[in-house]
Amino acid sequence: MEQQQQQTPAHKAPSKKNNKESSKPKMNKFTKFFSEPQQPSLLNLFLKRLGYEKYVKNFQQQSIGMSELPYMEEKQLEAIGIPLGPRSRILTEARKSSFV
Repeated sequence: MEQQQQQTPAHKAPSKKNNKESSKPKMNKFTKFFSEPQQPSLLNLFLKRLGYEKYVKNFQQQSIGMSELPYMEEKQLEAIGIPLGPRSRILTEARKSSFV
C-alpha cells in the first residue's frame, strides 16, 4: 500500500487560484500597453484656458467637475479656496461655457 500512495502523478495541474493570480500581472501589462493615455478632464481644460489650472486640485478634492460648476455659488468657491478674482471669472465663464 505504501507504494501506491507514493506513486502520485509527477505532473500536477496548477490550481485555478494560481492561474488567476499569475494572469493578473500579464493582464495589467497588457491593458497598460494598449490603453489610451488618460485625457485631461473638461474642468482641467476649462481652467487652463482661463489661466487658472493651479486651482484644479481645489475642485478635484471636492469632486467638482464641469457638470457641477455652473450651479455653484461664489460662497462655495470661496469655501474651497478660490480667491475673489478667479472666483468671479470662473463662475461667469462656466455659466456661458460650451464645455457643459
